[in-house]
Amino acid sequence: MNNASTQSPLTESIAELRTLMVEKDQLHSISSAAYNVKVVSPEGSGVTIYTYELNGHLVGLAFAGKQSKPLWHFNYPNEAAREKKVSATIAAFAASAEAKKATAQARKDFKHDFKVGDIFVASWGYDQTNVNYFQAVEIKGKSVVVREIASKSVNDHQVTAVKDSFVGDPLVRRAGQSGIKINSTYNAYKWDGKPSYETPFGQGH
Repeated sequence: MNNASTQSPLTESIAELRTLMVEKDQLHSISSAAYNVKVVSPEGSGVTIYTYELNGHLVGLAFAGKQSKPLWHFNYPNEAAREKKVSATIAAFAASAEAKKATAQARKDFKHDFKVGDIFVASWGYDQTNVNYFQAVEIKGKSVVVREIASKSVNDHQVTAVKDSFVGDPLVRRAGQSGIKINSTYNAYKWDGKPSYETPFGQGH
């Protein structure tokens, strides 16, 4: 559809609509007997909604993006009920798009305050809890160079970091709102100096 911000002109059949729409897979959900077909897809909303009539029923059909599986596909008792659903869906998608935009901007604008000597802790594991500590050894703009450091037990189930006791090679990691991503398994967060729980040796699964 050339003008995605407004509804298309009234169409007499689904066959006519097929000549206008790019996402033809979505039209497979609409009977060829449908008439008075309209489509609305507000620019940037990520949603496409079709309204039509079939066998005397008012019908609404919505899709997210280019997906071919409908979000919803209902009959309505009157035009007001259908319009309420259409408006609510558009509003929800618009709000979601704005939230994603704001999150992306916040991530872009984020500036960390980490400094050399800061210690980060990562707590991770499945069916058991493992703890690793890392220490910042260099700051490179939005990235932090860290090295893993040793830990020591303070009781049967807690450990604490041993500053400057390096046991790993330098890792250059981008700092973000969710800490420092060490690898695909876990992130590390600035340590508050308190001991961390770790599953005692031999008790994991």
